[in-house]
Amino acid sequence: MKKLAAITILILISKSVIHSFDAFTLSPRIIGVGSSMVAISSDEGSLFNGVAGASHRKHWSFTASYAMPYINLDDDDIRQGYLGIVGPVRNGSLSFAWGNLSTNIYSEDAILIGYAKNIAKYFDFLDKAFAGISLKYLRKDYQANRYTLIDPVFQQGNDIDAFTFDISYQQEIKNKLRVGFSFENLTKPDLGLKAKDEVERVFRIGIAFVKPKDNHYKCVELSGELNGDDFFGHFGAEYPVFNGLLILRSGYEFGSERLSNLSFGFGISTFKSKFTLDYAFRISLKGADDDMNGSHYAGISYGY
Repeated sequence: MKKLAAITILILISKSVIHSFDAFTLSPRIIGVGSSMVAISSDEGSLFNGVAGASHRKHWSFTASYAMPYINLDDDDIRQGYLGIVGPVRNGSLSFAWGNLSTNIYSEDAILIGYAKNIAKYFDFLDKAFAGISLKYLRKDYQANRYTLIDPVFQQGNDIDAFTFDISYQQEIKNKLRVGFSFENLTKPDLGLKAKDEVERVFRIGIAFVKPKDNHYKCVELSGELNGDDFFGHFGAEYPVFNGLLILRSGYEFGSERLSNLSFGFGISTFKSKFTLDYAFRISLKGADDDMNGSHYAGISYGY
């Protein structure tokens, strides 16, 4: 019963669980800046927020991360994993990402393959404009147990999958200002085992101030997100110090369903910025249980 109670609490308070497959955008860097990366999403850790920014990449790179959301939930573990790879190809960039959210009784998986390129050369009025498209495979799986064996919902099986796609766009304005948007889950795939359970369409838009500093960027972004009928706002900042060896991050997110999260994070960059260790911590300012000591995210990135 403790496990079922823990999952029930999560469903009530967690935006990421209420809106299926949102959790896969949550690499440590994105968490650290309040999930605000839309206009500055340009690395392998932000592909589920749009792949258009991947056109900035001039070398192959990858990131892998692991998360422990809402620790101290009795005996039930919630786990999140993410893997992203980005690299240049002829006339553009290619992206691959895999995300997983799982408990002892339920799991979600998403696989993304994306392509992006600079489209400014096709339009005389544009300068440094990037567009991307990605195909996504989504899958839900429920752990078989004595309850699923007798529940009519699971008569046709314990898992279901579907395909959908996203489109995204980014543009640089006067070298320091960036704007971006993405449309996600455009086909609203149905992942209900018996009754309809559509994955909501998501629209994100952001504006960011970006300035190079110490082989990295100091940046501030404000973004908004429409997820079905719900609205969420995100604000975040990233600032490198000590010649780029340490990257400081902070963010805040707010909106529907009493969402109010504060986040902090950092990255440690070594070997001429090719190797980075990232960490982020997020805590709800309106949590339902004081024993839930926030969520921890850790990751590793390498570019070559």
